[in-house]
Amino acid sequence: MTTIERTRTQDLKARTHDTHDQLDQRIMANQPFASRDNYARFLDAQYRFLRDADALYDNPELAKLFPDLAERRRYHSIAADMGDLGRALPQLAEPPISGALDVASAMGWLYVVEGSKLGAAILYKLAGKLEL
Repeated sequence: MTTIERTRTQDLKARTHDTHDQLDQRIMANQPFASRDNYARFLDAQYRFLRDADALYDNPELAKLFPDLAERRRYHSIAADMGDLGRALPQLAEPPISGALDVASAMGWLYVVEGSKLGAAILYKLAGKLEL
């Protein structure tokens, strides 16, 4: 019998699959593309999440590992999208994630933030149906 070892990425995906599925189902249950109001609520959630994680993109240790790190930042783009919809940005307390995280913790958070981009092409098409 041959044992096939999974890579760390494959193992991480397998271990977080159920959590990702639950989150996707929760998001889609709110029908973010059924109306502009629903989409604005989706953007609000994205804004809060990305704002909380924004300090990762200033982490010098991560920047050494990912030279294009600063260009991956999306927080300001979400803010612009909310402005385009005429929505005020939420007033928030200090972000819980600081730029001073140890590299392993910062990479874990970055994995989650960057992973949230994977469905972007599908989301883009769905937003197009709202004439956005």
